[in-house]
Amino acid sequence: MQLRPERRYFRQILQALSRSSFEADPLRAEIALAKVLGVVWAQSRDADAEEAFGLGLAEYARQTPGPASVALLSALSSVGTVREIREAATGALLASDVPAPRWPSLLTGPCWAHEDAFGDLTTLVVEFGYERPSGHGLVVQVDHVSFSAAVDIRLVEDVPGLIQELQYGVERATHTLRQVEPGWAGAILGRAFARTDLIPTVVVSPGFAENRAIALARVRSLPAAPDLLPSEPEPTEARRSAVVAEFLSSLSPAQPGAFSPAEPGADAVARLIVDFAAAHDPGDLTRVSPGRWEVFLFEWLPRSLPPLLVADVVRAWSAWAAPHAGLSQAAREHLVRVLDEMLTEYLMSDERPEATLRA
Repeated sequence: MQLRPERRYFRQILQALSRSSFEADPLRAEIALAKVLGVVWAQSRDADAEEAFGLGLAEYARQTPGPASVALLSALSSVGTVREIREAATGALLASDVPAPRWPSLLTGPCWAHEDAFGDLTTLVVEFGYERPSGHGLVVQVDHVSFSAAVDIRLVEDVPGLIQELQYGVERATHTLRQVEPGWAGAILGRAFARTDLIPTVVVSPGFAENRAIALARVRSLPAAPDLLPSEPEPTEARRSAVVAEFLSSLSPAQPGAFSPAEPGADAVARLIVDFAAAHDPGDLTRVSPGRWEVFLFEWLPRSLPPLLVADVVRAWSAWAAPHAGLSQAAREHLVRVLDEMLTEYLMSDERPEATLRA
């Protein structure tokens, strides 16, 4: 009888895993299987495709009993990205006559958050291990400019070394490192990975897919405490209009040649800044940062707007909002320098047609 292509692929996977002796090491098994599952996710980001593939792999392993198959099922019961896959793998293990590998339990160690002063990025570091909670670490970068989605995943061996590097590295002037509760880390990561899956425009790092399954498994092992997350008030029409009005009223009467809040179209550009914030970070409509301005200017803003007006409003908005964000003087000066560079590039762009904006 001729094997179907899917079964031939499953057989090749099992043979490749067997040659790596992955059944002797739970972490090696999970990493190897996560890479396989990552290939499926990277092709479509489709949960149905993931489920169909995972269920097929579990069924093939069930039908081909042996040490490698039960090791695959043990790993799949942990890193399966869909609940139905994990349940199928667990059921196949319980029904198997071949004993499952005696892998030690996974332990969780301290959790750390490395954050920049502007609120653009949060890098979460969580220690895990078998028999002792310092065998390896999960490092996940959450991009708050990109809907607070997870965009990068790494596994590291030397967690203490990484923590020391983050604490005393070159970014210490603009970043903070703090130990956080596992429940807070679990809630942040659970939301971040859900947004990566739900928003197809989120751009992830090249190594994201191959580490995604094991990262999701580690996140599921953390206590999730969503009540620890800051609330995100609804960006209603009234709230957006109030923010724009507050900004415009805060501006002093313009000196000769300076930007005037009464300039036609200024309120419309300010409203676009608020609308962008509402779409990407509804909890804070006035936050300003290098990352937020970069995405606003070069990826989100309509190209038909008068560039000089945009530059004037953006510069004024940033100067108005920065003090309210509690930024240090050094961080505010850094933001001014970076924004000036961005606006110079924005104004020099030759891709923008001439246009006017009606108030």
